[in-house]
Amino acid sequence: MVDNPDVTISHKVHRCDTCGMFLEDVEITNLEKRPVFDIPPVSIKVTEHCAEIKTCPNCGCTNKADFPEEIKHPI
Repeated sequence: MVDNPDVTISHKVHRCDTCGMFLEDVEITNLEKRPVFDIPPVSIKVTEHCAEIKTCPNCGCTNKADFPEEIKHPI
């Protein structure tokens, strides 16, 4: 059981199973609860790393920033 479920669905009693009396206006005396735990679908989080490339205005050399060591491949 959890204290604050994301969704609560109430299943109502409309009539007495024995005599057929309508119970819609009768006070609820208790509740039986049955939680259902659903695992949401997995989603992929994509982080794009961008290395700047700049040309030195003084000597014309192209300079590229280094990627972190763990980012070794293009994909």
